[in-house]
Amino acid sequence: MAKYEDLGFCPHNSFTHYMMEHEGSANANRALSILGPRIAFMVYDKGVCTYNGDPYVVDAICGATDTTGIEIATAIKILDPICKYPDKGLKLSCYDTISPYQIPGIRSNGDKWTLPADDDNSFLFEDERYLTVIVKDEEEILLYFWKK
Repeated sequence: MAKYEDLGFCPHNSFTHYMMEHEGSANANRALSILGPRIAFMVYDKGVCTYNGDPYVVDAICGATDTTGIEIATAIKILDPICKYPDKGLKLSCYDTISPYQIPGIRSNGDKWTLPADDDNSFLFEDERYLTVIVKDEEEILLYFWKK
């Protein structure tokens, strides 16, 4: 069960399906362990979810070929340290983008992506498959994914 099913598509069950279909790696299992109940707070309520494959949030975290999925999960946990379903936790609004420039504040410095400010409420991760930006605002955590 997902907390925000009434607001849009919730990828909660997509994590389980992904792990069954792709025989999730040790890194994917570790990332899901770090996320814990936070996956039940994820929703595509304002952003578009990819419908021609797995939601980017799921693929970026569980399909990472290195530790990027663990790093994304850790950043989410840092921004929402106390999460207990269904009563305590921040909404995690997900966005699958078709261009990196749809991500607010993103800048390109040649072959490197950056955010304008270095603060404790923003994270940027990049691997060979995804550019991920995580931003905490007053009410929620925003998760932006661009699939390369």
